[in-house]
Amino acid sequence: MAAFVVASCSVVESIWPGGDDATVEESPDVTDEDATTEGDTERDYTDLNRRRNERDRERDREEESDDPRPRDTVERRTRGDEPPKADLSVTGDEREKLADYYAVEAERRFLAAEEAAALRYLDQALQLDSDNAKALALREQINARLGVGGNIYESRIEEDQALRSEAVAEVSRRVNKAQEHLDNERYTEAIEEAESAIDMIRWSHHLMEDDRSLYAAQEIVKVAQERREFQRLRDYAQVKEEQRRHKRLQALSQLERYQDEIRKLYDDAKHLFERKEYGECILKLEQILRRDPFNEDVTQLKRIATSLEKGVRDREAYEQFHYNWKMLMTQIELTSAFPSGDLVLPTYEYWDHVEERHDRVRDQQSISLSKADIAVRQALESKQVDMNYTSESTLAEVIADLRQQAHVNIVATQGSDPAKAVNMTITVQTADQAGINLPSVRLRDALNLMTQQPGALFENLAWRVENGAVIFDLADNKTAVGGTSQIFNVADILVNLKVFRAEEPILARDQNANSQFPDLTSPNDPDPNDNEDNRVDREKLIELIRQLVAPETWGGQPWPDPRIDGTNMVVNNTVENVQKVEALLNDLRRTQGLAVNIETRFITVRQDFLQDIGIDFRGIGDSPQGASPPPVAATLDDVGFGTNNAIGGIGTGNDAGFFFQDIASANTVNEDIRSRIENLFDQAVGGQRNGIGLTNTGGASFQLAFVDNPEINAVLRAVKKGDRATLLTAPSVLVSNTQRGFVSYVNQISYISDFTTTAVGATSIADPIIAVVRDGIVLDVRPIVSADRRYITLELRPTLATLTRPIPTVSTSLGTGSAVAIQTPELQLQRMRTTITLPDGGSFMAGGLRRMTDTRLDSGIPILSDLPLVGWLFSRKANIQTKEDVVIVVTARLLELEEEMFERRGYDR
Repeated sequence: MAAFVVASCSVVESIWPGGDDATVEESPDVTDEDATTEGDTERDYTDLNRRRNERDRERDREEESDDPRPRDTVERRTRGDEPPKADLSVTGDEREKLADYYAVEAERRFLAAEEAAALRYLDQALQLDSDNAKALALREQINARLGVGGNIYESRIEEDQALRSEAVAEVSRRVNKAQEHLDNERYTEAIEEAESAIDMIRWSHHLMEDDRSLYAAQEIVKVAQERREFQRLRDYAQVKEEQRRHKRLQALSQLERYQDEIRKLYDDAKHLFERKEYGECILKLEQILRRDPFNEDVTQLKRIATSLEKGVRDREAYEQFHYNWKMLMTQIELTSAFPSGDLVLPTYEYWDHVEERHDRVRDQQSISLSKADIAVRQALESKQVDMNYTSESTLAEVIADLRQQAHVNIVATQGSDPAKAVNMTITVQTADQAGINLPSVRLRDALNLMTQQPGALFENLAWRVENGAVIFDLADNKTAVGGTSQIFNVADILVNLKVFRAEEPILARDQNANSQFPDLTSPNDPDPNDNEDNRVDREKLIELIRQLVAPETWGGQPWPDPRIDGTNMVVNNTVENVQKVEALLNDLRRTQGLAVNIETRFITVRQDFLQDIGIDFRGIGDSPQGASPPPVAATLDDVGFGTNNAIGGIGTGNDAGFFFQDIASANTVNEDIRSRIENLFDQAVGGQRNGIGLTNTGGASFQLAFVDNPEINAVLRAVKKGDRATLLTAPSVLVSNTQRGFVSYVNQISYISDFTTTAVGATSIADPIIAVVRDGIVLDVRPIVSADRRYITLELRPTLATLTRPIPTVSTSLGTGSAVAIQTPELQLQRMRTTITLPDGGSFMAGGLRRMTDTRLDSGIPILSDLPLVGWLFSRKANIQTKEDVVIVVTARLLELEEEMFERRGYDR
């Protein structure tokens, strides 16, 4: 009963809505017996109930000192505390637990002879759960006690006896439980159970301290403490050993964690700096300097953060330092980042700086014009005019009409007398002299249609923009034409891409070190496309400008030819011609930023199959030592008659597979029959090359022996194998447009190619000659991008060389008396030479090699091996199949820097 009360109270205290203060209301009067009853379960109540019980016992002791008589009065039976009102809003398990709580409290009041309080608690319990069995039973007991009204003192004696029996049982249970924990090496639980039993004995007046259970519990506590201490020391030793082992492992991993720690500290310092928490940032930087005290970048960053923390810098210095910080952190991040694609673009911040620099340089190189000239040039591009002139129209009339339509200043001169030009009439180049009629023509196009070209309206005139007006003048009057001087940087145009020729792994050479396969060495021979005459130099660039931009204006005065000094080109000409030169140079530069990424994949797919099944009759073995017992009177491992008579010929041994003797007497043999059947092939079944292939090793082997006269021994071997393999080798190279480049992944293997002999006295010494052979992959390629940037033409030269391992050797004496080994390497080449055009980003199968070998071997005894059903006993059959496909797939992708920047960063220049 006590155990149930404790458990129930603990549950109710955990779910009671009011917390610890609302668990139980304090009773004003509690007698000696009430305190004793509450003392049995005190350890399981909350701290609040324990303090209440201590106050009750103190008050009871004071009352007992005044009146030691039992307090079983009617007043005590009818008084009691008021229970807390039940919360009828709860449902489910909580409602049942709350009803149990009220029933337990009612039982406790009933045991304390507080029947009125117990009935009030029972009413609350039955309101929550009308079927609560404990509450119903307890109410019947209370009604019976109040109705009969017997001797309450005798009832208390019986109750005390029941409580003592219950306490003894509980103590015994806890002692037994402690002993069980002790046996199961749960020492802490054993100590807790034993101490709880000791506390029950000491706190309950129903039990005497000299009870045997007290001694047993104390012994359990003592033994459990000793064993727990021993276990603790043992666990401590194990923990120490485990710690030492972990320290060794941690020491091995510290080096790997170093880089991660530094990077994390950098990131933390960066975030702290951006949040302007300079003190914490300095602490992070000091942690980095403790690991790397000579890091100049971190030292500089610490100096910046310290200056900002002290407030000795103004706003401009702070912004500059903040910018330097970001730049340094970006550099650190970029150095630790691994590229994930063909092209790694700069950060937004850095590219903004590049764009600002580009704008600044462009402004410096731009032609300086007045505001009036700029306004006229804008009108030339934006204004639309109607050209409607007859053969009788003069230049003055045309100028006046254009001036009125476009609202632009237009004047005409001819030498020093403008009137000569004003009176010039239109020369119409039509048969009917009808004039010209063109609606909505851009002003610049209208001026060009009338001048500077054969058959134009004014073919002898030219126009220019000067001093805020459009001026007409004679085309051959160079001295009157205003011009400008401009400097262009042409270093990027004069850069000639270097040709990189790949050296291929070719093994066969003659005595002059020339290749014995001239058709294979053509990639290493001079290429017509590699001729230096095709390169752009200064003279070619100047000649190109003279031919494409106003050829009649160059040479002499006032416009000399362009001049290149170092990487700068000086151009003197009219503003329009200088702008045309700039446009031409920009067109030449558009092809400079083109790069092509070429990936060649060598894909080898191989499938092998091997099967070897056969039966041999051999392997009976030798005769026993000493005299052979009848009927075995001969050597069994010799097919020929006599002892160890080797008959030679086909086969790998002389051991017999069939033996029979007809012995007439001890020394007379009438018949002696011996035979051997071994099915052999003239070649090995299967084989490996460079570790690839199947052999007939393994499988199943059976031996069947019949030991009697006759003796028969059969050997059955059966093996079946198959494999599938795919080998992918994919070299990749990034080259500029029209540039020849290569990438190679090769192994260099040294071998003894020859020996030289040196005579020392009468002794000849062989000195080896070491040569080097290479195998691997070489990708030699030249991409040519089409003018519309849609297609790529590839001059492709991929090579895959595989060295046969181990390197074969040849033995020779070299005349020295002792044999030496010369290595003769074998190199397997897979190569392709082709020119192909494919779309940007496309792939194509450039070539391939397909090989298939199907070998069937059959060995047996004539006639017998052809017999149905039993013919397989006298034959051996093997099947070897090898299928191999070598495919070369090429993929090309164009990388244009401006396009990549626009797609990934959104810049469109």
